[in-house]
Amino acid sequence: MADPNLRLERWTPGQVEIDRLNAVWALRDRAYAKMMKPLPPEEVEATRARRNAMWTSGDGGAPHAMLHVLIDQDRPVATATTFVRSIVGEAGPLDVLALSGVAVAPDRQNSGFGQRVVRDAFLRLGELSLTVSLYQTGLARGFYEKLGARCVDNWFFDGTSAAPKANPWSDRYVMIYPAGAAWPAGPIDLNGPKY
Repeated sequence: MADPNLRLERWTPGQVEIDRLNAVWALRDRAYAKMMKPLPPEEVEATRARRNAMWTSGDGGAPHAMLHVLIDQDRPVATATTFVRSIVGEAGPLDVLALSGVAVAPDRQNSGFGQRVVRDAFLRLGELSLTVSLYQTGLARGFYEKLGARCVDNWFFDGTSAAPKANPWSDRYVMIYPAGAAWPAGPIDLNGPKY
């Protein structure tokens, strides 16, 4: 039975109030607290201000940016971000659906909420006429595999960086969805920073 208090919303840049954005950033901070070194309060505020500027400016910092937010009684309980990134492989450019910022409120872990926002995020593949989503994860490999994703083992680099040959990813696993999507062999230029 569906919970009438739950609703899935999609927020696009320029259409979200600051207080709602801050509630999502606070959710992410709580969800990642055990995995990341705490930032000094001034860095937390600077990061939030930068994110808010991107999301209120109208572009979200990337093409086709969208926040997927599961709301329970006006409180965000799960979120993910999607946008389009053009990567470059040996066969040339490939637009992918980037997935980042997947988080579930600590008191709602193992509720299926993460699956709901990620499944909604993956729906954008068809909506944007893309064939594959590319993202990284440190601990949730099994979660994504159950949703139909798989790991890839290409050598990735960021041709836009000052250290272009360094691996831009920070998490252990790089994954694509769907698992059966055509995927290039060989090195891949992420063509921008990690996400």
